[in-house]
Amino acid sequence: MDIYGFIDRIKGLCHVYGLSNQASEEEIVRNLFLYKLLNDRFSPEKQRSAGGIYMEEKDLIDNAKHYPNWLDEVFQRINTYPENKALCKEGLFTPIIDYVDASDMAAFFKNIKMIFLEAGPIPMEGGDFFGQVFEYLIQDYNVASGRYAEYYTPMEISRIISRILTDDGQDIRDNLRIYDPSAGTGTLLLSLQRRLKQPMLHAQDISHKSMALLQLNLILNQANGFTERANTLSNPAFSGPYDYIVSNPPFKTDFSFIRDDLDKSGRFPWGVPVVPEKKKESMSIYLCFIQHVIQTLSPNGKAAIVVPLNFLSTMGNIEAAIRRYITENRMLQGILVMPKNTFANTGTKVAIMFLDRSGCDTVTFMDVSEKGHLEKRGNVKRTVLGEDVADDIVKRFLMKTDCAVPIEKVSETDCSFLPGRYMDLFADRASIDEKEWKEKRKRYAVSLTSLMEQEMYWDTKLKNILNSFPKNNEEVR
Repeated sequence: MDIYGFIDRIKGLCHVYGLSNQASEEEIVRNLFLYKLLNDRFSPEKQRSAGGIYMEEKDLIDNAKHYPNWLDEVFQRINTYPENKALCKEGLFTPIIDYVDASDMAAFFKNIKMIFLEAGPIPMEGGDFFGQVFEYLIQDYNVASGRYAEYYTPMEISRIISRILTDDGQDIRDNLRIYDPSAGTGTLLLSLQRRLKQPMLHAQDISHKSMALLQLNLILNQANGFTERANTLSNPAFSGPYDYIVSNPPFKTDFSFIRDDLDKSGRFPWGVPVVPEKKKESMSIYLCFIQHVIQTLSPNGKAAIVVPLNFLSTMGNIEAAIRRYITENRMLQGILVMPKNTFANTGTKVAIMFLDRSGCDTVTFMDVSEKGHLEKRGNVKRTVLGEDVADDIVKRFLMKTDCAVPIEKVSETDCSFLPGRYMDLFADRASIDEKEWKEKRKRYAVSLTSLMEQEMYWDTKLKNILNSFPKNNEEVR
């Protein structure tokens, strides 16, 4: 049984006991999924030395009536384990015994026990394992698709970002600090971590759901760092400066209830978006995340931020002010426009903005919106960039082969970050000699004459048809 089959079995069990489409179902599925992965991750020897958080199969059967309480006790012991508590303040698990009616308790947990026994060890295959599982988990529960922190950064995009940030190499400096203020499942951070020398990792996210997967992801990857579940904008848990920052922030969501507090905090020098009168959920909150990233970046730090495409050129006061600051401080390393539907839960066209506070003389503009292929994973379709395509993107971006302009040129265009303002729209045109040009012009002239003759023919025919109808004052016989 693979992990998707395991999740489906737990969902099916919740349906049988009337727990479907409720918060309780999501908590039960999430907790059992996390425990299953932890249980399979460690060897039998380590399991037996786990001090009561592991149970042999025979013990599981013999102690069936105590299983509900035992499972919640296991969750609590894992939460309070010193190494885990340092990384996960709130704990990986929440009690699930209270979600089940007392009359159903014995049968419900007996079925859970059997699902665990039937599943067997579940392999964690592929570099994007947690990202794909997260996407599978949220497709049923994330009814407000695309809201704050309820989507993740695909692994191939994370790899492109980390490779560009590190110049497609390894940064072996000591004591590096990396940060993601909207960490999701941690795909961006962990992809970057693999290219650094034992960095100190800081991650914050507001979502219970993504934070649980993030923490498990960090534990299984033996990451060194800290996480915090809280609102990054109103309650930032970590302070800079950071050597690397990555962020795929929410683009639009309702922050109206704390908007004025954010404005008074003094942490957003270029302003806090106003609350729309009709659709509060369309508040452009990502603009606050960009400002937060800029202000927590070290003097020689680098950052990559996923932004909606309209940020690159819109003349709104906040957007323009942010772009002007980035340009005047020579921080813009480049812009990479991504294909549509790269992120499964939002159809918004996006770009990746690369910043380098140490200073950039030239800016790379690159548009790969036509790259990739559409692929269905579960019930979700998104554009996937293959390994060859990703390699080509990284190589071209770092070598500046597509379009590289002096930073002064960006200032001359009112600090527009849209690649189309700088890229030659006819860069791929082929040169032809005079003879070939005359032949093509002759063919086009013949085609144009033919089209004009056809237009005259159909124009005359249509007029004749219209004239054949009775006039308004004539009686139709």
